[in-house]
Amino acid sequence: MTYPHANGYADHGKSLVLVQNIEGKYSLIKYDLETLETSVLTDFAQHETVGQAHDTFFDIAADANTLVYLADEAVWLLDIDNPDSPRRVFVAPEGETLGGLLSIKRDGSKLLAPVSRDDRFGVFEVDIATCEAKRIIDKPWWANHYHYCPHDESWIGFCHEGKTTTVPDRVWAYHPVHAPDGRQMIDQHFDTPADHLCLGHERWCFHDTSVVVVAYGESESYNRGIFEAFVDGRPKRLISRFDRDWHVNITLDGKWAVVDTTGPHDEPGRSWENAGHVSDVMIVDMKTGGRQFIARSRLYSHPSHPHPIFSPDSRWIFYNEADESFKRNRVMRVANPWT
Repeated sequence: MTYPHANGYADHGKSLVLVQNIEGKYSLIKYDLETLETSVLTDFAQHETVGQAHDTFFDIAADANTLVYLADEAVWLLDIDNPDSPRRVFVAPEGETLGGLLSIKRDGSKLLAPVSRDDRFGVFEVDIATCEAKRIIDKPWWANHYHYCPHDESWIGFCHEGKTTTVPDRVWAYHPVHAPDGRQMIDQHFDTPADHLCLGHERWCFHDTSVVVVAYGESESYNRGIFEAFVDGRPKRLISRFDRDWHVNITLDGKWAVVDTTGPHDEPGRSWENAGHVSDVMIVDMKTGGRQFIARSRLYSHPSHPHPIFSPDSRWIFYNEADESFKRNRVMRVANPWT
């Protein structure tokens, strides 16, 4: 599946698009959620300077039913209704490397294309109709995970990537007027340094101009688990406390979150202690913080992190799983028990 903060649903939620990699040959596969039939949208070459499977992640413009992906050192646009003619829409300027996670607006009008050069990281916003590109973010540190906030696409979320125990300012937001240089979104300390939060895998919300983010088990603070932070000055809130949360996603109405874990949810330990190759999928009530075990997954390296997501109607949860040999990845589906 694509990355958790990207959209993998096509045909107005009726299909799920997946990446297939067989011996270095990459394909985009459309999986019809009603008929369970699959079809190949396109085959493509991997971005040579990236060369890692997790950089085949893509994003779909839900309203336009178009898709952007990296191939052959460029960003390509694919019309899902007419996939025979992918169009190249962005190539990085000379001296810069294109690579990372793409994001496209719901109407398909603009996309975010990450680039890097030397020790600087930034993103271009590309007008898809004209292919005109404007650099809007440029940082002297590893900036990553750019994506439009689904609730208000004038806001763009991104992060200060790196070791979570040493990065003091993980979650950022950009706005052309309110935060043109970017704004740190969540204070990672409470009253003392001993209350430090180790944050990661943020995902901007559909129901509010806010972001949900995981405070990992490595956090010195007791307040580990899922937080929500806001752009309008409201204080951050701890949604659900837990010692093994890893990735988080959320329903369109903001009613429920889904997380995967760093190890068995019902075994003692924080973070990766006694984790083995187990990652559990759990559903969380955003109002009460209550949670329920959904499924047990077998984790491995990218792309076999579970990375759970809801279907647009919230009835299903999809997640990745390594097979028994840890050589192949498969996508699993489980019913949401709260619908």
